[in-house]
Amino acid sequence: MPSGITLTLNANGRRPFSDAFRKYAEWNHRDSAELFVDQTRKLAVELYTQTAAIAPTRTEIASDVKALGWKIPSFFKDGRLGRGTARMWGEFALQKREKRKRGRPLKGEQVERQKFLAKRPTLAQMQAFVIEARNRARLFLASGWLGAIADLGGKLNDSGENEHRGALGHRAGVASERGGAEISRSETHVEITLWNRTPGIETMDAQKHF
Repeated sequence: MPSGITLTLNANGRRPFSDAFRKYAEWNHRDSAELFVDQTRKLAVELYTQTAAIAPTRTEIASDVKALGWKIPSFFKDGRLGRGTARMWGEFALQKREKRKRGRPLKGEQVERQKFLAKRPTLAQMQAFVIEARNRARLFLASGWLGAIADLGGKLNDSGENEHRGALGHRAGVASERGGAEISRSETHVEITLWNRTPGIETMDAQKHF
């Protein structure tokens, strides 16, 4: 099995749930097994929250990038984007200048685009590119838990911030491979396994103990 963080929760035996848990379920007119799944989903949300809480702030990201200057590598060893390539910075700067105009550029505009992309990007352009890329990746580790939340039938409330909307969007693609949950049931047994296999999650947990 790939490395990462895996949590397995069990409720088994003849009395798989405590008397207090059973009474709580009865009062809420809920099936004990379904309530156990709900509580585990809340745990998955809390894991997302705790993992997101240790992410660097936007101010910290900007300060770090500006302090490193040109020393940021093009790509990190784990595949994450560093400062990218010169053409990436040029495309990024061009989009900012054109404000994402609709439609294909005209012939004259295409020539101007090629001239612009042929120029060596400035330090400021490179830093702006890296800062935006890192801001988009702030919740990369936390987003691995989104697979577990979704597999348990839940979703995070959208706070209205771009970073949370971006993290939620991961579930449709990569996050399903990086995180998820499995439920195993029988008449006397319920087992739920949560996992987050996002690269770097183990190292960060060892450092921050989230």
